[in-house]
Amino acid sequence: MKTMLIGLLCIAAGTANAQIAGGKLAGNDGAANKFYEFYDNSGNKIKNAGEADVNGTPMLKEDWGAGVVKFKNGKEFVDSFMNFSLFENKLFFSKNNQIFIVSVPAEEFVITYKNEKNGYDKYHFRNGYPVYEKNDDNTFYEILYEGQGLQLLRWQHKKITETADYGGVRAREFSLVQQLFVYQVKENKLSDISSTIGSIKKNLPQCSAYIDEYTAMHKVNTKDPQQLTLLIAYLDQKTTASK
Repeated sequence: MKTMLIGLLCIAAGTANAQIAGGKLAGNDGAANKFYEFYDNSGNKIKNAGEADVNGTPMLKEDWGAGVVKFKNGKEFVDSFMNFSLFENKLFFSKNNQIFIVSVPAEEFVITYKNEKNGYDKYHFRNGYPVYEKNDDNTFYEILYEGQGLQLLRWQHKKITETADYGGVRAREFSLVQQLFVYQVKENKLSDISSTIGSIKKNLPQCSAYIDEYTAMHKVNTKDPQQLTLLIAYLDQKTTASK
């Protein structure tokens, strides 16, 4: 899967560059999401996807990126202008200033966005994980670290909140909610580790000594995904090597 995704991303990025170089975009013309209309594949408008009266974007990013999707039926899809709705847990692609839902069930996707430094940021999502509270096996999680025994996942969701300024004017906006999880591959177990080192030790009792070993050498802010990535990678390597 990794090889396939890397190869198809190169194709998608190349396609996007060719379309831009030719002076004709196959979708996003730089307009904000509120100027788009959302449709399903039957041509019917999607009522919730745009939420035009809400400030911000329901999507992962304001811009559109080159996407590679692996469907549950084993087929793949590549498009130069894709985005993922954190509000609805759905994939969309853009064409001629219209946004269409990817209706075929997907199990995994990668979207690469151009960043402000003229580099690229890649986001890798997958579903099929165990049920956790309101999240089911169709819920997509971003993969921050993928090891043989442990994975670090981030669940991101946008909800609509209402705010009021000092003048009493009320507005609705998309706000982001995030949780970090560790997934134990062999046990098929998903655990929330967004709180403390103690909660990580509780959910990974087999790693308790290694956690103490690592935290004796490094400070770990459990709210920082980069620091947690280093910790989980260390634990994965230690537990894999000991087997």
